[in-house]
Amino acid sequence: MFRDINVPSLDFLRGAMPILVLLGHAAIWTGGVKELRPIFMGGGLAVDVFIFVSGFLMLWHYLSRENKEPWDRSSTWSVFWVRRFFRIAPLYWVVLTVMYLSLEVLLRWKTEFHALYPPPWAGRLIGEAHVDESLSAANIASHYSFLFGFIPRFASNNPLPDWSIGLEVQFYLAFPFLALAMRKLGWLIVGAGLLLVWFVAIRQIHVGLLTAPGSWGWFPMPTFLPLRIGIFLSGMLAANGLFSPKPSVAVASFIGSVAIVALHNKYLVVPIGAFVVWEWLIRGDRLATWMKRPAGLCFAFLKSKIIKFAADCSYGVYLWHMLVQLVLMRILVDWGVFAGRGFLWRFAVLSLLCLPVVYLIAWASYCWVELPGIQLGKAVIKRRKKLVEIGG
Repeated sequence: MFRDINVPSLDFLRGAMPILVLLGHAAIWTGGVKELRPIFMGGGLAVDVFIFVSGFLMLWHYLSRENKEPWDRSSTWSVFWVRRFFRIAPLYWVVLTVMYLSLEVLLRWKTEFHALYPPPWAGRLIGEAHVDESLSAANIASHYSFLFGFIPRFASNNPLPDWSIGLEVQFYLAFPFLALAMRKLGWLIVGAGLLLVWFVAIRQIHVGLLTAPGSWGWFPMPTFLPLRIGIFLSGMLAANGLFSPKPSVAVASFIGSVAIVALHNKYLVVPIGAFVVWEWLIRGDRLATWMKRPAGLCFAFLKSKIIKFAADCSYGVYLWHMLVQLVLMRILVDWGVFAGRGFLWRFAVLSLLCLPVVYLIAWASYCWVELPGIQLGKAVIKRRKKLVEIGG
């Protein structure tokens, strides 16, 4: 039915997930975590969906470009890394700079808001003493170089949800080797090896401020690639299944993909399972006749301007929303808007004010930072190819 190499349903996931993260953090700031637990949990679930999407997209693009960019050539790897760097770094560095310039104030506000509206874990944070929030040269350098995900004390130590950025970069560094290994050794061997690494890591390395270190150490958030490699693998399996012309390979890949996310979090099966089933049905003329019209309407919605807008803004919304929430909290608390109000009022007001502001900033960031960064990356790749041709 729909055989486009593009995957519009991923744009829907990319656009929706930052909203869940934003709402989850709004529940924290306004003291509604217990009462709004599904929303709070949805924010954590959304990050796992992002990880799945990343694994899917990297392999999807790899398979679609393989004829033009064979992965047994080192030049292909360098092109891949340049693309990813210029996609991730420019906006992250801008947001990071803004955060560091106001870090002292932001940390003071964070402490005050948690005192006003204590989260359920207040006073129970075992690992908080191991987090280094100082403006040291090592801390700053680790973030601008994307190395902070390897270093527990820096892995999640500022008012940005950037821990997943460090994780993402680690996956980008490893992906060419994983893709080549899968091509040479096969999915079964590589997949089994990655699952083994994942299972061992999550049992030996403890994660979270409420936990003590495990036998192999501790991270405040799962910023170390082995702690989430299974979810990346799930996305890669889904991409392999959709790309494969063999039904047996597709079904086996889909079952593996959904089984992995079910092992990690049973609630993650809902968005991932829905995505896999939808794409499987619409890409192989497998829909019953009566389903084709509603499926066509859904497909048109997924390709609509509002979904593209949400997807284009997704990275900016994810990076900016915490800073926007802190500023709005400062204003709302100082103006007495929250005085005598319950958690639901506070949550609703903060969320409704934050959404338009953060989307305006995110759209401006997309137009003025992200797109120029992508174009610069393309120019670097083009220039490099010309130099290689001249040298050859």
